[in-house]
Parts: sequence; C-alpha cells; structure tokens
Amino acid sequence: MREEGFVVLEQNYRVGHLEIDIIALEGDTLCFVEVKSRKDRASLDEVSSLLNPRKIRNIILASDSYCQRSHPFAYRRVRFDLALLFSPATGSPELTYIRDAFVPTV
Repeated sequence: MREEGFVVLEQNYRVGHLEIDIIALEGDTLCFVEVKSRKDRASLDEVSSLLNPRKIRNIILASDSYCQRSHPFAYRRVRFDLALLFSPATGSPELTYIRDAFVPTV
C-alpha cells in the first residue's frame, strides 16, 4: 500500500473486541481496509462471502470509534476497502485491491 501512495496510520486497530486490519490515508481519503488472505483463489471470488453483514457492522462500529477518537470531520472522505491476498503454495502472492468494497447505510 505504501508503494501505491497510501500513508498507513494504523495496523490491527482494536477497540474492544472489534478490529480493523489497516487504516490508511490515500490523499485526503481515510481508508478502512479489511484484509483477506487465502491459498485457494476460488475462495476469494465471492466478495459477499468474505464481508458478511456482521463483519461489515463491526468494521463500521470500529471505524466510527476511530473517527471520534482521532480528529472528527478532519477527513474529506471515508472509504471502506478490501484487500484480497492470494497466496498459492507455489508461486508469487497476488494482491487484488477493491476500493469502496462496501458503502455503509444508515
């Protein structure tokens, strides 16, 4: 992510039992990133199975806590992303990065 211009602010951010894998800035956008790693590429194909409603709710709750503790209203935009890491037994790992993997609803 750093090579792509992101500024990583937090890794494995915890609030209570909730966790966000990576919190980063891309320009003036605050990004909350869920990382999923698998050895089987097929298990990464269905994003909806990786981000179920409970997981999304937990990410939103943790991100809300982070924003309140840091500088509220300091970010022009907030985004929820998904980083998919395919790590085969042989060969090089592959990363697929999905911006706006989900949009929170009220």
